[in-house]
Amino acid sequence: MREVKAIAVLNDYKLLLKFDNDEKRIYDMSNKLDGVFEQLKDYNEFSAVKIIDGVPTWFLKHPVPDNICDEIDICPDSAYLDSTPYTEVLL
Repeated sequence: MREVKAIAVLNDYKLLLKFDNDEKRIYDMSNKLDGVFEQLKDYNEFSAVKIIDGVPTWFLKHPVPDNICDEIDICPDSAYLDSTPYTEVLL
């Protein structure tokens, strides 16, 4: 299982993730902001992502309906597979 070691919030609901293999990848969440992730449409909420045990996690101000949980996360393996490689361009 992959682990996320570092995270940066980019524009347009994208995350720059650095994985345990030192690879950096861009994960686009712009088309995933429905269902349990709907609260992350608030960019302040989206920007409050933390890494908990190698997993990108958000602690919600408002629990998911029926108080199922007060935090949501994304699977590092899925984020790795669904992301694109990041290449730094030197000017």
